Amino acid sequence: MPDNEKNNGPRIFNGKTEADKIAILEQKKNRHIKEVHRVRRNWIFLGFGVLFAFLVFQIVSVKVHTAQITSDVRASEVQHKKATTENKSLKEKVVKLNDDTYVGKLIRYKYYYSKPGETIYNLPTQEFEFKTKDD
Repeated sequence: MPDNEKNNGPRIFNGKTEADKIAILEQKKNRHIKEVHRVRRNWIFLGFGVLFAFLVFQIVSVKVHTAQITSDVRASEVQHKKATTENKSLKEKVVKLNDDTYVGKLIRYKYYYSKPGETIYNLPTQEFEFKTKDD
């Protein structure tokens, strides 16, 4: 190594003037500041991304839960309507079963019960009004 060249630190400073050294240090400082800002910006974007994903997940889960509740409500309404219709039908049947004339006709039709001196003819094509659900 020649005597006129002194090793005053890193190689980037060898043979440079004082102004060049300061300019190089300023560039390194600016690059470091930009890198710090870039990393900080990326962390902020990541944080907002995670927050956004969490909020989207919450919205989707609420929509799914609402759809499930709506489905359950509709099923309950259908079941309620069916039960109401059946209740009405059973109440009408109770009223009819409390009528002695109707009960007599029903027994005669369903069990082929006849009054004394009466003849029963079973016609297969004849539709009778006493059809029940369990027939």
